Amino acid sequence: MDLRDLGSLSAAGECTGWGGFDFNTSAYPDPQSFLDGYFHDPSSNPVKANVRVLLNTHPSRGIDHCQLKYKDFATFAGIDPASNETVTMDNGNLTLMTKFFTEYLGSEPLSSVDAWWTDYYGSMGPEDPRVGSQLLWSNYMYGTS
Repeated sequence: MDLRDLGSLSAAGECTGWGGFDFNTSAYPDPQSFLDGYFHDPSSNPVKANVRVLLNTHPSRGIDHCQLKYKDFATFAGIDPASNETVTMDNGNLTLMTKFFTEYLGSEPLSSVDAWWTDYYGSMGPEDPRVGSQLLWSNYMYGTS
């Protein structure tokens, strides 16, 4: 099931549908109702009452121009939104990460997600020995937000 909207970029700068933080509104026209009604409302389906929503994300891909909140985050990061330059998700930037967890993951519909797990490589390749610590830190941040 692909919940994401056209999400991240191909090498040519085109939106590919992989990554990102927005629901695919063609498949899920009202993602908030889907999450609240199907997963979180025991009266709608008692069997599903104990089902939790766990989503995977790739924060190392950043927030690119395909994302709904791109312009706001680009401006915040000092990037001209017209440039379509991806906003780098710097786990060490407390101000940026606070904004991200509050205004992106903390707002509907993503605030209804029960848990996250991340795949994080940053600028490193998956074979880089530093990936383990970055992945651990990334999952810790998402798990405690």
